[in-house]
Amino acid sequence: MLQQRISAITAEFPNRNSLQFAIFSSRRKIIADFPQRAIHKTVSNNFNRMKNILIFIFLFTQVQASFSQESEIEPEFYTKLIVESGKIIRDKQCSRGVPKNIRKFWVVSDDDIRLLHRHLNDVTELRAELCCQTNGMIENLDNYAFQYIGVTIKRKKYVYINAFHKMELKNEKIKSFWREKPVNACDGGNHYWGVLFNLETQKFEQLAINGRA
Repeated sequence: MLQQRISAITAEFPNRNSLQFAIFSSRRKIIADFPQRAIHKTVSNNFNRMKNILIFIFLFTQVQASFSQESEIEPEFYTKLIVESGKIIRDKQCSRGVPKNIRKFWVVSDDDIRLLHRHLNDVTELRAELCCQTNGMIENLDNYAFQYIGVTIKRKKYVYINAFHKMELKNEKIKSFWREKPVNACDGGNHYWGVLFNLETQKFEQLAINGRA
């Protein structure tokens, strides 16, 4: 068999020079083809790498969206307060501090509320800065009803949250006015608290919790 192959090659290339020329030509073709193959392989590898990156970005975006939806809260009870309620919140708190330098009150928009709700869980990470339970924290937002009013402090816009335990809504008197007028109380501890939401930075500031009797 080997002898037959040798004879076939010899017949195709009757002299040594022809055989050498054929070998030389084949080598040149292989060398010429190599860069193209290398380029093709590189392009193919880069395409696969880019495809994997795009798939990762897509999956990461989906996870982020899912996490955002999970962390967003829409409380069972919340309302916008009328502008006239602002002075009651500012001037008639007997058991906790209120933000200083409030110059203007306004009715919050639905967009303001949606933005606030997107970050509402962050309140549970705050420690109270103002009287009367300094360093206190709010643990379970599901326990509360929320009243929102817009305030302007040093030309910056905030939403002030006046929060109270939702069990208070069993009181018929409170139930009759809470959607328009603030619910205030002396003492009561963690059942009553207030905090500012900065619409520009989307951060909460100046948490204040009522004192205890």
